[in-house]
Amino acid sequence: MTAQAKQTLKWDLIRSIPQGVLESIVTTFGVLVMVRVFEGDQYSKAAIVASWPLGLLLSLFFVQGVRRSGAEVGRAMATMNVVAAFGFGLIAFFPETQVLYVVGNTLGAVGLASCLPLMSQVYRMHYPDETRGKLFAYGGFFRKIFAIATALIGGWFLRQDLANFRYLFMVFMVACLASAVISLRFGPLYLDKTKTVNLFHAFRHVKTDHEFRHLLISWMVLGIGNLLGMALFVEYISNREYGYDLDEFTIGMITTFVPEAAFFSVVMIWGRLFDRWNFYLLRATINLFFAAGIAVYFSGHGMAFLVTGIALWGVAKAGGNVCWSLWVTKFSKPEHVAEYMSVHTFLTGWRGIASPFIALPLALTVGPTAIAWVGSGMILVATAMIAPKIRFETRRREGKQVEPDPRA
Repeated sequence: MTAQAKQTLKWDLIRSIPQGVLESIVTTFGVLVMVRVFEGDQYSKAAIVASWPLGLLLSLFFVQGVRRSGAEVGRAMATMNVVAAFGFGLIAFFPETQVLYVVGNTLGAVGLASCLPLMSQVYRMHYPDETRGKLFAYGGFFRKIFAIATALIGGWFLRQDLANFRYLFMVFMVACLASAVISLRFGPLYLDKTKTVNLFHAFRHVKTDHEFRHLLISWMVLGIGNLLGMALFVEYISNREYGYDLDEFTIGMITTFVPEAAFFSVVMIWGRLFDRWNFYLLRATINLFFAAGIAVYFSGHGMAFLVTGIALWGVAKAGGNVCWSLWVTKFSKPEHVAEYMSVHTFLTGWRGIASPFIALPLALTVGPTAIAWVGSGMILVATAMIAPKIRFETRRREGKQVEPDPRA
């Protein structure tokens, strides 16, 4: 590895500590607090689930803003981490108001999600092509250690007293501030500066790059199917109307500890496969794990179904995390990685916002199992869309490594 790659890996591993702590908001505690503390209706719960996708959607505009301003990438990420810290601070210091809980979660999610396209640019420019997946997986491996610990400790803490959620969000606030400081340590990196602001300028790649466009369409079908099931994971076992009466600690174990432990166990394998396998074969394999996990989780009643299903989904999530974060590095020119990724996160945000507002209300009428089977079917359709490409080796188009921006 180059000295720059070693430096980036070191700080990415350190960053995995607060990032692992923060992951439990998306997977468990955001919805759990809304259900058990505020007893929110279906639309309030959907708003919490949709807060992270909203951040992904807005990341498209954030990247264009960074390009136009010429801001250094690390400073831009640090700024958005501070925004996230402010959001979680609102919840920690004003825990009685449901409206502020929704607002705080939304600010937190928007701040954290906005950084994802910029981190993809960091990985593209700082990690070697041949080992990028493996190096990225190191961070994912250590991140899950702290995600698992947060799930266990946070679930136990809430079981003692639900009012303790305010202290949990204080921890999330501190984790965001720590991430902000660490973001400044990746080394100077700049996007190509533009003379004007064109918020949808990145979409020009969808028109000109057929392969990129085809994958985005397949990913949209896959994403909606996966999110239909994911939106109901916590609701299914925390809402007593569906037949389960589990305490907060057990819910945290099932929805965070089990999938994160599965993620932890296999993420290094997926990282190596990303570097070695045909991309379409890798994506199809991950899809099959997603479909199986959702189908098993909702297909029967009892802990065996829940644990087996969520574990399969966790295995898929590990591979999906590697592919989702790095796939654009295989298909875009080096200088366009952040833009390609911002289009991807924008579309992820749209489906992420729509899915909980579809899944949660419909679950009251047709039941979670029916929605889960629809989701699994959509994942299989998305897999069929890319199947013809599996037998052909994906041609890398990175070209030679781009020299660092002279302004650095």
